[in-house]
Amino acid sequence: MFEVPRLVRTSYAVRTAALAYAFVAIGVHLWERDSGLAVWIGCALQFLAYPHLPMRAEHGKLYIDSALLGAWIAFLGFPSWIALGLLGATLLNATVNRGLPGTLVALGCSTAGAALALAVFGFRYRPDTSGLVTALCFFGILGYTCGFGQVVHGQNRRIARAREKLPASDRSVPQDVTEAIVITGADGIVQTVNQAFCEITGYSRDEVVGRPEKALRNGAQPPEFYDDLYATVQREGRWSGTQRGARKDGSAYREWRSVLAVRDALGATTHYVIVFFDAGAA
Repeated sequence: MFEVPRLVRTSYAVRTAALAYAFVAIGVHLWERDSGLAVWIGCALQFLAYPHLPMRAEHGKLYIDSALLGAWIAFLGFPSWIALGLLGATLLNATVNRGLPGTLVALGCSTAGAALALAVFGFRYRPDTSGLVTALCFFGILGYTCGFGQVVHGQNRRIARAREKLPASDRSVPQDVTEAIVITGADGIVQTVNQAFCEITGYSRDEVVGRPEKALRNGAQPPEFYDDLYATVQREGRWSGTQRGARKDGSAYREWRSVLAVRDALGATTHYVIVFFDAGAA
């Protein structure tokens, strides 16, 4: 079995801790409002049990979060600081992982969740929160932003380590990480890979070095997917997201991938650095 990548472990820890913290802030709010047992049970299921449920699609989880938290915002009567914390966290997550399109989808999911809660429980508007709840939300927003930023920072550092060690050689990519790293030339020819690549895909280094990166694609995504991907890399310098991967033996898995363009002083692309990890069953 593969070791769970550091980024997956860290993201899980940040998400679980954030929702547990939200339970505390919302719990104080519910206690101040003398809420009933059914509401407390629902709150515990949402913020303490739900984060541990396995889900196959990472971005599906992101959008489900948006819908559920939107429903809680409406159910609670749109308390300003709680709404800012819950909605801000889901939109930040969507923006980092999927860009503006993901942000719009997440916002739509939050709106749909809120609309469903309004249809079931009726409309109420209670924007005020106590000083304690406001303080909990304020520091929670700061903590989540910093924690999420640390996850992205860690991934960027690992990509930078590979970038700084170009030109590529057997020892020019980190070997002590669980994320696979592939370095190609501007022409797409694989120049080097690390040990994690071999462990995840089942290919040896000798089987892939010197071959086009296109030859390693599994066909689960249409050619247009990769055309759009590399167009984004050329335009913005990088791309990240999830896709389906396939090992040498044909078994499929869900893959989180980041592609970075390395450019010279004149702005011409000289290399691509590809980082990915096995995120579970496809």
